Amino acid sequence: MVKNTPLTSIQPGEYNNIVVAETVAKEWRIRYGNKVVGVLNMNYNPNLGAISTGTTSPDVKRVKKGEGDKS
Repeated sequence: MVKNTPLTSIQPGEYNNIVVAETVAKEWRIRYGNKVVGVLNMNYNPNLGAISTGTTSPDVKRVKKGEGDKS
């Protein structure tokens, strides 16, 4: 089933020409006016689940500011 979902994204860069979407998907269709581009994530595997560290690497640990300096 194809689902169109408007996303909150940011467009950084000197000319606002980079799209950053904070979601993982198998396929993206990015629309700009009457133009459309398709992007496929060839490594998408929903069975793998999220990495428990909350990062893109299992070797990196995310620590919220103020949590890591408790002595």
